[in-house]
Amino acid sequence: MQLRELRSYTDSRKNEGWQVSEDHIFIDEGYSGASATEKRPALAELKEEILMGGIDTVLITSLDRLFRKTPDMFQFRDFLNEHKVNLVSKKEKFNLENMGSQLLMLLESGLPIDSDQK
Repeated sequence: MQLRELRSYTDSRKNEGWQVSEDHIFIDEGYSGASATEKRPALAELKEEILMGGIDTVLITSLDRLFRKTPDMFQFRDFLNEHKVNLVSKKEKFNLENMGSQLLMLLESGLPIDSDQK
């Protein structure tokens, strides 16, 4: 379901130059955003591909599908910024290339996502 949503999203942006390579689809089957980041193999693969310079944008369905803990989300955001990779969320309708979206990410990530943190 999520993959179909994301394909539809990218298809609607082909005129903006969006392309998805089949070998750049990373899905952690059986893992939730609450899973420890070091235990998510597809997330590790994504980070490795970013380090090699093969990705310029990460598209997600929603923030809570990626991470549930605010510190994990911001650590990943910093990693993306360091490697000049954009993050786009379909549900929250933002991309980190603009400051308004970064503020929205801050607000979104601090609300229900923090419910299991102390």
